[in-house]
Amino acid sequence: MAIKEQGFRLSPQQRHMVRSGSDREQICFTMTLSGPIDQAGLREKFGLLIDRHEVLRTQFKCPETSRFPVQVIQPESDSFSQISLQITQSKEGWRLTATLSALALDLAAVDILSRDFLALCAGSSVAEPILQYADASEWFNQQLEDLQDRADAFWQERTRAGAGPLDALTCIDCAEPASLAIGKQRTKAVYDICDHHGVDPAALMLVCWARTLASTPINPAIVQFCFDGRIYPELDDLAGPVEIFAPVKTTAWSDTSIIEAARLQMVENSSAEQHLFEFDSSRGSPSAGFRMQALPEERTDGAYRVKVESVRMPPAPSDTTLWVRPEGDDLHLEIQQPETGDSYYLAQPEKLIERFLAVLDAALAAPMAPLSRLPASTSEDDMQLLSGLNGRRRETTPPASIVERVRLHAQELGNQPAILSQDKEVSYQELLDRALTFAGYLADVGLAAEDVVAIYSDQTVDWYTAVLGIWIAGGVCLAIDPTVPQKRADAEIEISRVRFAVRLTPGYAAPDSVKMLSFPPPPGSSAMIDPPLRSTLSGLAFVTFTSGTTGRPKGVATEHGNLAHYARAMAELLKPLNADRHASPAAPSVDLGMTSWLVALWTGGTVVVLPPEARLSAEKFAAANTKLAVDYLKITPSHLSMILQSEHVSALPAKGLILGGEELPAGLVRTVWSLAPSLSVINHYGPSETTVGALAQVLDADSLSGDAAGLGQALSSASVLPDDTVPLPLGQIKSELWIGGDTVARGYLNAPAETAERFRPDPRAQEPGRRVFLSGDLIRLREDGKAIFAGRVDDQVKILGHRVELSEVNAALMSQSSVHRAATLVVGSGVNQRLEAFVEGDAALDCPAVLAALAQILPKHSVPSNLHDVEQLPMLASGKVDRKALLALSIERRRPRRAPAGFAETVISEIFADVLSSPVDDAHASFFDIGGHSLLATLAIARLREELGLDLEIETFFRSPTVAALAELAQARIPERLKIVEEVYAMTDDEIEQALVKRQD
Repeated sequence: MAIKEQGFRLSPQQRHMVRSGSDREQICFTMTLSGPIDQAGLREKFGLLIDRHEVLRTQFKCPETSRFPVQVIQPESDSFSQISLQITQSKEGWRLTATLSALALDLAAVDILSRDFLALCAGSSVAEPILQYADASEWFNQQLEDLQDRADAFWQERTRAGAGPLDALTCIDCAEPASLAIGKQRTKAVYDICDHHGVDPAALMLVCWARTLASTPINPAIVQFCFDGRIYPELDDLAGPVEIFAPVKTTAWSDTSIIEAARLQMVENSSAEQHLFEFDSSRGSPSAGFRMQALPEERTDGAYRVKVESVRMPPAPSDTTLWVRPEGDDLHLEIQQPETGDSYYLAQPEKLIERFLAVLDAALAAPMAPLSRLPASTSEDDMQLLSGLNGRRRETTPPASIVERVRLHAQELGNQPAILSQDKEVSYQELLDRALTFAGYLADVGLAAEDVVAIYSDQTVDWYTAVLGIWIAGGVCLAIDPTVPQKRADAEIEISRVRFAVRLTPGYAAPDSVKMLSFPPPPGSSAMIDPPLRSTLSGLAFVTFTSGTTGRPKGVATEHGNLAHYARAMAELLKPLNADRHASPAAPSVDLGMTSWLVALWTGGTVVVLPPEARLSAEKFAAANTKLAVDYLKITPSHLSMILQSEHVSALPAKGLILGGEELPAGLVRTVWSLAPSLSVINHYGPSETTVGALAQVLDADSLSGDAAGLGQALSSASVLPDDTVPLPLGQIKSELWIGGDTVARGYLNAPAETAERFRPDPRAQEPGRRVFLSGDLIRLREDGKAIFAGRVDDQVKILGHRVELSEVNAALMSQSSVHRAATLVVGSGVNQRLEAFVEGDAALDCPAVLAALAQILPKHSVPSNLHDVEQLPMLASGKVDRKALLALSIERRRPRRAPAGFAETVISEIFADVLSSPVDDAHASFFDIGGHSLLATLAIARLREELGLDLEIETFFRSPTVAALAELAQARIPERLKIVEEVYAMTDDEIEQALVKRQD
């Protein structure tokens, strides 16, 4: 063909390599030729080979006007300008090693070259190539352009799961490939099973590779499969890069059999091959690749023989690629990866080969077994990962109880503060004396061992005295939140079979069956001088109620030993001094706050009682924290986020910040460190059934990879393991977390069936009687054994740190006579997370009335923010509610709306919309009816102060929670300031700057 001086366009295959950086690589192949020929003759014949295939003398030049090079073919007189050829002699014959640009060849092209070179050396006739590569590349480009519409239809779903446009990738160094021969016996088993079941070995190996990838963060649902693009006869003899790494769908999770998965893979691969030249690599590529391709076969021609000894290929355009290479009666594996250095998230090539062989062996042993049961790790992996997950030394000596620790501190620390509030201080000696007096009173009224005593109270100094007194007398504490509805409190008392109650906060009316006790004890009550040893480690200490799946709450029964083991483990982690101060804004009925007061009483520290109003006001929280000099603070991420959005840096503690109750966003931790770089931040995880928490991690930069912080390792008081009936949850694989150890609670109080369902014998414990709690939380494991939260096995959710069973909310909705069916879901995230409920009802359905009824049954955090009346709940084919379709079917029967009008209402509605992350189009809608709650209210108040200068108390906001009411309030309180703010809003940036300069002058 004539030389085209301006050059030819690159083919789509070559552009793919340019985008991935592979164009900077070289391909190098070595072949051995034996026969009657000398070195000069060899070089002459290789020159003829270069003349025959223009791609071997093609230079790749990048014009100034383009980011892609073009193919410029050099004349035949300049044959060796683009290729390096080394010729040496060995006992097998002449060894030729050729090196050239990766844009020039693929593996099949090396086979074509070796065939033609043998014929040239032997003097055999060789037909001229039908196509030269530059001509073929033009055809490839034209095919892609002509079939673009078809490409959109087929390839879109196969590129959606990719890593993003390859234009965004940069050239990266590759780790040394790991390679291994799997052995003749294993290879024979692969081919025998494939022959027996009629499946392609490449499909079976790809299924096993996808399952292996599931043990990494790489998405195994789409893999780049290497196709040889020579699918037309005209392309059979084409030298050049024709192979295409195109995305194919794979199966890694299915319960279908391994063989059936391989058959489905064959169908998918065949479909992809039919659309091969429609694939536009610029759309993006998955992160994993696969090729099953042999080296060129050995050939003879008369007295001449040629054998390709090796081919060093450039890396495939993916992060991790498996090359399965048949060689004789053995299969060789080779894995290439970039050098990321991230051993936490991406296994090294040798480790991936080990895992692939574990998967393959399991598939060969039971080819009809469900694919989802294939292991994704080796037994050595399991041991190492579980060791990392349970890396802390477990303390075997029994701890003292919390009561015994308080007695010890009273003797050794005496007048050191045990409890501290803004207006009261109680020393350890005073705390013990008061608790003994209350215990004597309880004994006098007939309290028996493990009688449950309800304490109706917010967080107060007296609350701790009452708790210790109950424990000393052998009783059990049930903390009842004063904010819960009366019916909810009555249900908790009924389930706990409460005989006695203490009211420290006014307002609660106990049922007639419960005797209300005096606190402080009546005058003349005598202290227990020699208290009975009722509060042993195996004795029941505390009942904490959580949301229940049956529609009734469940009472978690925690023993004294559970509390003591937990307190000791957290003290080992935090290492606080005995004068340090510990606080939490959580109500006593919520186990989140137990961390603070248990650790304080265990170590001889001080429990700081924050005023209840501080929970709803960032300003008051920061003021109380500063005044009381808190060293360690336990709080939910959403609550802390609210406080920090109000820019109250003084709300942070001096030494340690413990975050728990919900998933911890990595961005929040970075915000904390930007404000207090030296502050220790601990992510703490665990359900109430395992005594507050079972895992914890002192965070650093490495533990913040991704959007959420890792859960860390088990505390020394706990042992954790994934569900041992399924493969270990590496990478993309998830598994339910089972928690064992000394902090597993006794069970659910007076609920043996529910206890038996969730508390099971520990399958790995060596001591008899050990149990695990099936948490319902899904986890994934990093390569270092640290756990990452990955969702739930059921519909339990967390709202502002509180557990909510959606089935309990649905049961409460359906208890209303006008509701026939109900479904609840979570919308928003973080501090904006809230419940939305959808119901099918009759003509009498009144949504506000139903919500008002729920507020009398459920805690605030379980009451939906909005209730939508729908004609019919959307259903999936499985018979379950289609949650994705619910929001689209929202047809709540609301009264006519009035859009915000005027400057003040417009600004306030915009503030509401920002805080709620949702448009506000009704000036008369209550902030709390459109997704708001008390924490978000504090943010709205801060924004009103910042943008309008309107200073409100939280109580005022609760009384006037609409856009219209607040605008009217602003007009009454700050009319002149509103005028100024409106004028500023109307000014341009230049006008504002000029006004400021003028004011300074």
